[in-house]
Amino acid sequence: MSAITSNNIANSSGITDENISFSKTWCEKQVIKGFSSICYYGTLTYTTSRCSNCGFTSETVKIIKYGTKLSRITLTKSANLPTYLFLKKQRFYCEGCHTTLLSPHHLH
Repeated sequence: MSAITSNNIANSSGITDENISFSKTWCEKQVIKGFSSICYYGTLTYTTSRCSNCGFTSETVKIIKYGTKLSRITLTKSANLPTYLFLKKQRFYCEGCHTTLLSPHHLH
């Protein structure tokens, strides 16, 4: 049996964003809103080159990693159970406009 990798998990869950990696505890059943559900756990991170708020590039102002934000994203049902992706999205701070921004995800 082959080792479980982020690529295998992405293929089985239908997630195609290459910037999402999965933790060792990548999937478990949990009760959410009173229903037994399948939950995937991943992290989305990358290096940004431009502030989406002010448009400055990382060459002109400092854009730094600024923690993460946990999001619960509803996926299509799997094995007739509600399925969710708990995704830690990388936050960034732009010193040019003093705002924070999140990593965008592309799940389709």
